[in-house]
Amino acid sequence: MGTPGSGHSVQPYWIYNAVWIALLVFTVVTVVAAQINLGGWNVPLALAIASTKAVLVGLFFMHLRFEGRWVWGFAVFSIFLLLPVIAVTVMDALHGLVR
Repeated sequence: MGTPGSGHSVQPYWIYNAVWIALLVFTVVTVVAAQINLGGWNVPLALAIASTKAVLVGLFFMHLRFEGRWVWGFAVFSIFLLLPVIAVTVMDALHGLVR
């Protein structure tokens, strides 16, 4: 984890605790938002919250912040593969607003 030249950095525990608390807060926000009827906006809101949580986990708990270009390239490539799925899901959810 902290070996020289590995590209990893030792993080203080308060950072992990802060990210963990943020993840808990986003989980509570997700549960509360699911109880509110926002029409077709429930799915885009849930996807936005889930995406934010995924970014936090990737950057801090998986140490993506300290990785090189190859790892970032694969991470970005996988996100671009996921974007059409998210776009179709959001379009389907928003299509319900038109009806």
